[in-house]
Amino acid sequence: MAKGACIILVVLGHTVEWYGRAFLGREPELWFVVLYGMRPLRMPLFFMISGILAARTIHKPFRDLWSKTGGLYILYCLWTAVYCLKLALPGGRDGLPYPSLAQIAGAMALPALLWYIWALPAFYTLAWCLERWFGRNSVYALVPMLGLAIAAPAIGRATAHLLGTPLFMIQSQSVLGNLIWFYLGLKGRAFILTLADRSTPPRLAIATVLGIAAMGLMRFDHDGELVILAAPFMLWASLQWLGKVRDDTGALRPLAVVGRRTLPVYVLHTFVLTGLTPAVRAVGVADRVPIASAVLQFAVPLLVTFLIVPACIFAGRCFERVGLGFLTAPAPLPSRARHKSEAPAPIVDSSTLASAPSPLSSELAEHPLARGDR
Repeated sequence: MAKGACIILVVLGHTVEWYGRAFLGREPELWFVVLYGMRPLRMPLFFMISGILAARTIHKPFRDLWSKTGGLYILYCLWTAVYCLKLALPGGRDGLPYPSLAQIAGAMALPALLWYIWALPAFYTLAWCLERWFGRNSVYALVPMLGLAIAAPAIGRATAHLLGTPLFMIQSQSVLGNLIWFYLGLKGRAFILTLADRSTPPRLAIATVLGIAAMGLMRFDHDGELVILAAPFMLWASLQWLGKVRDDTGALRPLAVVGRRTLPVYVLHTFVLTGLTPAVRAVGVADRVPIASAVLQFAVPLLVTFLIVPACIFAGRCFERVGLGFLTAPAPLPSRARHKSEAPAPIVDSSTLASAPSPLSSELAEHPLARGDR
């Protein structure tokens, strides 16, 4: 459920930007305040849950993590190539020169378009290496990761425009700022799930007040410097709420469905918004309705978001049925490597057990957050 809510907030943020760019020439002020205030929660919560899920598989052989590493990275390269082809279309780059081969190679290698699909393989690979090399001591990697999160805004400003126009900016700030939450979810899985399970009304009230205060703190933020300070309070508040909310109710079940289908939503929604721009301009919407009114500035992005999300999920399922599932899913493991991965698992030497995670209770292992249902 939580992953579904996070990805919907991502789509809403991009839809608000689209509305402002297509109709207003600026971002709608109300949504800008709300969405910027949610910045310390949206992606940190998503990546923390991804880390919780990764904790159950990170000790497997690396080839068994293909769908989370190489398969996802190939999907990232595929859609980066699609975007580069789109730039070749008439009007695709607003008169700017077509990117050079070096720029395209940089866009493939670095986190630019669809950066979260680049980040997850990088995070899984780094976490797998840390577990193999340092075992239990790998938890201390959180210290330099905290330093990277603090420095992320400055690094982001220094590297954002390395690719040059008309390609997307390098999203190093987003990647470095969210690495710590992924790894915290992986290493602190038992503590985080217990924290959610032990939610009480007093804790919920205190966490909610602190979360709202942290959200208000973002009004004084300029370029993400305060995210690392606000995120712990907003994450704690979200965990307290997740411990109380039942995700099997009819109203919340769709969020769980979206949470299990984040890839088609994330991959396709930006291209849908890109296609909507010439469509609404051709119809002349701006000349027929008061697009600058506060009501429409608030309502239209919400309406478009709640139309795009199920449309992307439906499109992803259609791709699967017609043999185009590779467009919205990790690339499959090459056949030769797949045959090797299906071989019997080797006997684990007892000396390696010290680095293995301690077994959790069955109740904790089946927690909805650990399954990705929330």
